Amino acid sequence: MTHACKKFPDCIKVSIPIEAYPGGKYRKNHDVLRPEVQEVTLADIATRGPQGVTQLGIDCSSFSQMNINMNGGSRSRDNPYGGKHEREIVGNKHAAFVVKCIRLILRVGGYFSVENPTSSYLWVLPSFKRLANHVSVSKTRLHQCEFGLTFPDCPEKRCQKDTIILSNVPELSCVPSVTNMYIAWEA
Repeated sequence: MTHACKKFPDCIKVSIPIEAYPGGKYRKNHDVLRPEVQEVTLADIATRGPQGVTQLGIDCSSFSQMNINMNGGSRSRDNPYGGKHEREIVGNKHAAFVVKCIRLILRVGGYFSVENPTSSYLWVLPSFKRLANHVSVSKTRLHQCEFGLTFPDCPEKRCQKDTIILSNVPELSCVPSVTNMYIAWEA
């Protein structure tokens, strides 16, 4: 999958995603909580080096306010790890692995991006706060309605979804106004 910004043609190359549950069907060889999948993923990052951008996804449901309101989640600003619920425990494991990947990407001179809602407790985790303070890393804030996000049950209405992208992609850090950046996705 290629992600190209009109202002910066071909600036971002995104590899094929590793997803354990595409369409609700479990794929064991794509489950990053399994040590052998982590090992292969880290080896791939180390081998690839500075080529392309690795988009690291973390399921926002575990870190969102909605998890607190709808599912009785236990995360807070004072305790961003939560930990009472399986969803939070799994989310913490995913976050720890993503941080491990990002550290390796930075070490080999590669590029990464990770996205979550602005209100996500992910951004309060000490490891993500440290990453945000890294000299080559920046946060870009945007509203996804500007890029066509709509409500699933009402596709004619745009969904604002205030979002932060944490990244070391230079083209993202120097965009003065994300509202003027248009994105085209190609399969």
